[in-house]
Amino acid sequence: LMMARITIAVTGRQGSGKTTLMKAIMGYLPPDWNLRVLEAAPELYLRETYPNREIYSVQGTATLSMEELQDAFKKSDATVTVIGEVATDPVSARMIQLAMTGSLMTVFSHHANTGKDLVLTLRNSLVNAGGFSNMQTAERQVTDVLKLNIHLGFEEGLRFVKRITEIYQ
Repeated sequence: LMMARITIAVTGRQGSGKTTLMKAIMGYLPPDWNLRVLEAAPELYLRETYPNREIYSVQGTATLSMEELQDAFKKSDATVTVIGEVATDPVSARMIQLAMTGSLMTVFSHHANTGKDLVLTLRNSLVNAGGFSNMQTAERQVTDVLKLNIHLGFEEGLRFVKRITEIYQ
């Protein structure tokens, strides 16, 4: 999956292992692929886990928003864009834009319950952020970009991949 060069969402409830899976799968990428990482709060610590990789890692602050950092990302050279958590309308909208133009692939986490919920939530974020007024066009934009959803489960203390969903139009 990591070699497919597609946009992948890792979803699941809190504590299901989204961050842990994202951290682990970075090890399956070719070592010469550089990473740019955006997080609201540091969780991935990819620079510590993969000290020999070129990793540009930033997080939002009181004076620099996630959206401003995403805009700055457009000026950086990266093979893979990693967004620790896509949770707001502006970050969702910019994630879709970055996935279209900024790198070979994008990996992000989200709290959606199903692949359909993920597409609809991202669609709504595009409309809410002001980029689209037509729901169908916004949904098509999401499905053009997002190709795979790895959904994690967490039950009785066990974390597991519950399903892998291909997203298509």
